[in-house]
Amino acid sequence: MIELKEIRKTYRDVHALKTINLHLPKGCRLGLLGNNGAGKSTLMRILATLEQPDTGTLYIDQKDAFTQIEETRSKIAFLPDYNPLPEQLYVKEFLDFQQKIFNRSSSFVSELIEKTQLQTVLNRKIQNLSKGFRQRLGIANLMLSPAEIYILDEPLAGLDTAQRIEIRGLINAISKSKTLIFSSHMLGEVEYLADQIAIVHQGEIVYNEKFEHLGNYIRVSFDYRVEEAFLKKINKVEKVENTRDFEYKIQSVDHSDIREEILDFAREHELEIVEMKWINSDLEEKFLALTTPKTKKI
Repeated sequence: MIELKEIRKTYRDVHALKTINLHLPKGCRLGLLGNNGAGKSTLMRILATLEQPDTGTLYIDQKDAFTQIEETRSKIAFLPDYNPLPEQLYVKEFLDFQQKIFNRSSSFVSELIEKTQLQTVLNRKIQNLSKGFRQRLGIANLMLSPAEIYILDEPLAGLDTAQRIEIRGLINAISKSKTLIFSSHMLGEVEYLADQIAIVHQGEIVYNEKFEHLGNYIRVSFDYRVEEAFLKKINKVEKVENTRDFEYKIQSVDHSDIREEILDFAREHELEIVEMKWINSDLEEKFLALTTPKTKKI
């Protein structure tokens, strides 16, 4: 269980966090949603015990996290947005070193490499990895830790559509028995991974609720027009609507996220996806209502 009580943080004259109160049960999957500069990263660093709040208390399993710092950090694995890795090491060197640090067996590491699909880059220097493989390696490093709580700051930022889907699926798979806290400014990714959503705006949590998938659909754009009847052949698709030009609104039979099925279909039929987003109209409306500046009437 994680609890934040009356957390505040100020940098000079900037109020990064203003009176944050949050309760997270064990095993929850919290998505922190907010625009850039909303305070998400500051909140993540405090949750990871890398930064102390000015006032307030962080409790992990009913213990003050900062007075029991060593015990707390043994329970947490943190992947920051900039994903710091030793650039000069080869991938295999890094994993071997971390294996010794965490006292993991060779079979455990072999299974981890397979899960994160790092086999093809083991003999490559970290500095030469693509963004997608860097994220895979960062996630592999999380998995080497015996931590119960995974904290990931913007884990899907800077990835292309295919990479986002792959990394998102990996995060989903490895966090099933963990407490997962992750941040993003992309609604679709938060909706896919989270069972609880908190919207952070100007240093405050302005929305915090359990998430239910209502009114969901996928907005996808191709580089040329595709017949709606053809797209209805995608597995689980119930409805396809050509909304404008080469853009389509696709709904599945159970309103679930079928971006992986769409991506597989596109690859099979050599369709070029320009953009693909998972949309929850209810959440999108809430997010815009809570974070869009109000215009003054003259």
